[in-house]
Amino acid sequence: MSPLKVKIIYIILVLSTLLNACEEQNKQPGNLNTYAPKIVKATAPEIRVIKIPPKVIPVKYAQSKSAGKPKIVHLNSNIHPAGTPKVISAGKPVIC
Repeated sequence: MSPLKVKIIYIILVLSTLLNACEEQNKQPGNLNTYAPKIVKATAPEIRVIKIPPKVIPVKYAQSKSAGKPKIVHLNSNIHPAGTPKVISAGKPVIC
């Protein structure tokens, strides 16, 4: 076979392969983006709720007491007053 015929056959094979691949991709329904995440239906688990009435316990000997005087705790503060700033003049600028 001549080199020209080999090139023509090679070009026809490449083009037919590309055309076949494009058709296969178009056959898949709704495949706009192959990297898009899958969409699945979310379902919540069922939770059974058991309703039990609360148990009431009566208080027999209720007495009230005063809590007493609260204790004051002084804390060390990390805030300190600032002093007056010291200003130092640099003098006249010198042009070289």
